Amino acid sequence: MSECEICIVGKKGKIPKPRGARNIRQFYFEKKTEHSKKPDEFRKRITKMFPYHPKIEIFAREIKKGWYSIGNEIDGLDINDSIEMIANKPDNFKQNIILDKTLFDKD
Repeated sequence: MSECEICIVGKKGKIPKPRGARNIRQFYFEKKTEHSKKPDEFRKRITKMFPYHPKIEIFAREIKKGWYSIGNEIDGLDINDSIEMIANKPDNFKQNIILDKTLFDKD
């Protein structure tokens, strides 16, 4: 398991409509690249499954178009702080923008 990447896909509520592809394979093999890099294929497959819906990558190392990307290598914040900020003020969290702590300061 030391060289496996586990990808967990979840959703809240009912399956969103319009529904995307339903025939996405669950297993994917790729030769190891750089340390802890997630295969881009995961994002491609998830996007095919949910093409019109918001998607988030937790522990992201880079910003990807069409995804909410949070991780300390992006914004320097602890992952718990990033998630709490999204939960408290989701309208201030924009796709593909590095988080600025001042967006989430209490009024």
